[in-house]
Amino acid sequence: MEVSNASDGPYRTGVVRASMVSETGSGIPNRGLTMAERRTQPLECPRCGSRDVININLALEHGDRVAFYSCHRCDKRWWHKDGELVDLPDVLQMAKRKPAPPAIS
Repeated sequence: MEVSNASDGPYRTGVVRASMVSETGSGIPNRGLTMAERRTQPLECPRCGSRDVININLALEHGDRVAFYSCHRCDKRWWHKDGELVDLPDVLQMAKRKPAPPAIS
């Protein structure tokens, strides 16, 4: 799934790529791996241990890249940026659209 310029609201993403991962693993992306290798690395929910986890990678409008993870069993949701855990308010701040410059009369 790809979305370009997804909304006209205060938050925008440039590209959305989604993938389902249903294998055992750590739930934390492995650093130093290529994207193809990361896609095949198994994920596991850090709360309940379920292997039924979805991962959505986002390229935000201003160039930041974040990864969203969600467990289908316990509904835990978490975000990563550059392999580090990120809180949702920080992701929303990164995704916030900068105000348009004032119109010149």
